Amino acid sequence: MHLIGFKKDILFLPEELKEVHNILKIKNKDIGYAGLKDKHAMTKQYISLHKKHEEDLENFNHENVKILSKTYHNNKIRIGHLRANRFFIKLKKVNPTSAQKIDEALKNLANDGMPNFFGYQRFGRDGDNHIVGEQIAKGEKKERNPKIKKLLINAYQSHLFNLWLSRRLEINKLVTNFEATQLEDLLNLPNHEISKMKAQKQPFKLISGDIMEHYPYGRLFDFEGEQKDFDRFNAKDISDNLKRQGGFIPGVRAGNSTKEFLNDIAGKLTLTGSIYLGLVATLPWIIVKGMGVPFFFGGTAVLIVVQVALDTMRKIEAQVYMSKYETLSAVGL
Repeated sequence: MHLIGFKKDILFLPEELKEVHNILKIKNKDIGYAGLKDKHAMTKQYISLHKKHEEDLENFNHENVKILSKTYHNNKIRIGHLRANRFFIKLKKVNPTSAQKIDEALKNLANDGMPNFFGYQRFGRDGDNHIVGEQIAKGEKKERNPKIKKLLINAYQSHLFNLWLSRRLEINKLVTNFEATQLEDLLNLPNHEISKMKAQKQPFKLISGDIMEHYPYGRLFDFEGEQKDFDRFNAKDISDNLKRQGGFIPGVRAGNSTKEFLNDIAGKLTLTGSIYLGLVATLPWIIVKGMGVPFFFGGTAVLIVVQVALDTMRKIEAQVYMSKYETLSAVGL
């Protein structure tokens, strides 16, 4: 598999892929990419091709596309194989007063965050992708292309999210500007719940029953309005706990794999796991006392040996994993 770094200007990804398809004479489905880039911008885009097309790349030439780098990897890039988008915004002719306002706004964003609405590009050139997606989701319309179908339904989901977020922002303003007794009927929430919201210092008010996550790799949980959760939320402890410890678990791929790994570990720390550990710890003693069989290792020693062996294997696998993905990290993915 071959990874290629492109630099493109005024060319949307589907158009770029079409050019690659026409020049190299390969099918679009054989070209891998993680996401779309803006059309009206000078952007870098990584795609993957099979190694057999490497020689054909030498003849690739396009006025709006330039190959910046090439490297090798075992896997094809797919949608979602993207750590983050990095970009710069350059402002020109900014007067001192405006610069001070911008600086203050950036400080507020760093401290309080911002409502992360899906942008207009999510909804297509005509802005109606979510309408078609709703029709598909309700069975009122069909789309044969699975990628297009998924894209349209995702646009509908994004539209629903934007409606929800917009309503939550309205609730935030109401809670900030009115008394709890004035809002009970309007928001259909009990007085004590609204009072909890008014006591919150952060701009985005939390409501009991909100679904939260130990982002980016934790499990979901229901917010119950306890003070300790408020404190953790304001301290960004819910989102940054794992990040402060390195952001990943060696030997485990980031994303769903890490989430499943943590869920599996948490599941093992249950009554069944406790009983199992108890048996392992006491079994040597039972064998020695009950059957008279000489046993030179205690239960704790057995656990230590097994743990050391497993930990050694995990570290070896982690090193193999890191070396395998070294080239991918080198190109910024």
